[in-house]
Order: sequence, then C-alpha cells, then structure tokens
Amino acid sequence: MKGKNYIYDYRDYRAFLVDALGGKNKRTGQRGALARHLGCQTAYLSQVLSGTANFSLEQAYRVNQFFAHDPQAAEYFLLLVQKDRAGIHELKDYFQSKLNEISTKRTDIKTRVVKNKSISEQDQAFYYSHWYISAVHIALSIPQLQTAAALARHFHLEDGIVRETLDFLTGNGLAVFSGSKYAIGPSHIHLPKDSKFIKQLHSNWRMQAIHSLEKRREEDLHYSVTYSLSKEDVAKIRKQILDVIEQNMEVVRPSKEEVLYCHTIDFFEVKS
Repeated sequence: MKGKNYIYDYRDYRAFLVDALGGKNKRTGQRGALARHLGCQTAYLSQVLSGTANFSLEQAYRVNQFFAHDPQAAEYFLLLVQKDRAGIHELKDYFQSKLNEISTKRTDIKTRVVKNKSISEQDQAFYYSHWYISAVHIALSIPQLQTAAALARHFHLEDGIVRETLDFLTGNGLAVFSGSKYAIGPSHIHLPKDSKFIKQLHSNWRMQAIHSLEKRREEDLHYSVTYSLSKEDVAKIRKQILDVIEQNMEVVRPSKEEVLYCHTIDFFEVKS
C-alpha cells in the first residue's frame, strides 16, 4: 500500500492523498479501496481530492485507519484536515502552529548529533538484521542518494522502511539530517571477526549476490571455481587475496562517491 508515504513532507492533506493513492490520474485500485473503507462513493472521494469537497473529522479518522498511521502521523493528518476545514484565518494559523510543532520536534531529533557514541549490542543486532540498513548508511555518502525518496527509488524499498532506517541511523549518530538531506554521521560501526553478528553480515550480502546473479547485468562480476592444490599454495593465494583487498581500499579511499558496490570474496576449504 502506498500509504507509507512520509506524511510530514506535506502541507496539504489532499496532496498527500493523491500521492499515497498512486498519483494523479493513476488507476491503482487504491481510490476504490479507500472509498469502500469510508463508506462513500468514489465520485465523492474525487471531489475531495480536487478540492470541491472536504472530509469530515470522522472520515479523516478512518483515513488514518486505512493507512495504518502511527499515533503521531495520525495526529498530523487530522491537523491538516482541520486546518483546511477552518473557516477563519486565526483558526487556520492555530492548526498550522500545531503542525509546525510536530515538524520542529522531528527535525530537532534528526539534527541532534550524537558524538563518540558507542553503538549498543542491541542496536548492532538491528543494524545487521537486514542488508538494506548498512546499504542505506553507506549510500548516504553519495550526493544523489541523500534523501529518503531517492533511497527508496534506488533500493526499491517502501518509504516507511527507509524512514525507519534513517530514524535509526540518526538516533545512533550514524547519520545526520540537515536542511533537506541526510549524510553519514560521526559515529562508526565495525565488527571484529569474532563478533556474534559477523555471520549475519556475510549472509546478508551473499544473499544480495544471489539476487545480482538473477539480474544478469553485464557490469556485475561473479566467479566461482573449485580446485585442488597444495597446502603451500593455499597460503600464497590467501595472501594474494588479502593484498588485493588492501589495494582496493587504497583505490576506494580517495574515490569520488558516485555508485554503491558490494565486494564479497570467499576462499575456503571444501569439507564437512
């Protein structure tokens, strides 16, 4: 459902609804579904979206149910509707001030810089629970991927998932929000090789490597081979792989942030 659009980006409830229902002049079935949920005709819903009619507060409450808004998002949507329904400027200004309070509070949380924070074990578990969390984190170094909308399009993720991830990253100082964009924050996260989360980290990205195989993109590189060799040469190849990793990092450090790539290497003895 499109209802996970980030409602706090909107100053008009109709604009939010148009986008959340699939966009202007788009037929997605969501308008009919919302009309049925509200117990009204789709023609009436179209009148509301065009500005010739207005939702009642009871209908606005049911819209929140339809989109499964959390309490703060529900409050924000109700305030948008009440501001539009207000008959005098003073009342419109009152509701707008309430909307501003919510927006300011959320901005303050996002812009709060967490310095020298040690990421808790619980937060590490969440960070490595899904591949996209670390992907979004590192992607913030790329200028064209520093907004929630751009990240959602790039990774084909729901807006709500991206927003939840960004809130987690900013809350832990792994990202900061300034103006209208995000950036990588001052905190760092690194797993030692004996960490309990290392298995999940490797599993996440190897699953993405499998998905990459399905896409068959010419620019992607996949190589798998099994061979027998002497124990002495095992040590030589392992050293060569480590040397390549170090050389690659020397290339990456000064490199301009334009695209996001994953580099996985597996070299292990095949036995039970």
